[in-house]
Amino acid sequence: IALTSLFKYSDNTKLQEIMDKDVKSIPLTMHQEDVGFLFRQYSFVTAPVVDYKGRLVGMITIDDVLTVMEEEATEDIMKLGGVGESDFHASTLNTTISRLRWLLVTFIDTLLASAVIYQFQGILEKKVALAILMPIVAAMGGNAGMQGVTVMVRALATHEFRTTRIWSIIGKELRVGLINGLVFASLLASIASFWFQDITLGLVLAAAMVFNIVWAALAGTGLPILLYRFGFDPAISSGPLLTTTTDVLGFAVFL
Repeated sequence: IALTSLFKYSDNTKLQEIMDKDVKSIPLTMHQEDVGFLFRQYSFVTAPVVDYKGRLVGMITIDDVLTVMEEEATEDIMKLGGVGESDFHASTLNTTISRLRWLLVTFIDTLLASAVIYQFQGILEKKVALAILMPIVAAMGGNAGMQGVTVMVRALATHEFRTTRIWSIIGKELRVGLINGLVFASLLASIASFWFQDITLGLVLAAAMVFNIVWAALAGTGLPILLYRFGFDPAISSGPLLTTTTDVLGFAVFL
């Protein structure tokens, strides 16, 4: 019964006549992210908390939910960067150890990219322009992919993602990736052709740019979904995997 209802009706009114019988309760074992989703979906201000027998054990207010949602959002943002919220107050040694593993993943990623470049060292020796331009392709793909990862991680965290819409979401990201790829491919091809006086080089660069950004859009959307399905935290794992694929494929396609 809402408190305002008690003042709207006469003293002779029975409680069963004004009580809200369709009350959505919160199970005691429900995860706090799911609670936040229910409050957002049904615009709750308060909600009762019940145990497995349906007995009232407490209540949750919107203030509690807002605090939890802010903490969860901060946690996801920190995970995307490979750091923790406690890093600010942690000791030098603990902060170093917590960040070391993600730097190690990046180190392995760069080794794989270097191995791909090594396979084409003969071409690079003959065409120095390739060595100058190839980081652009990988960097653009990585940035485009992280945009998709950020959107998907948030959608998964807030339960906005629906499996029934997976193909429409992927299709949209592919279209966005294709348009962005064509725009920057045209721009970079023009610059490269003018800079090195080589139209063929510009066309190769354009094709690699389109492929890498389209792939980054697909991977940036698909990887978080796959990781979530297999029980991994997409906020932690998506970034390193995406960077590895965009770097390796970007260099391989371009060279």
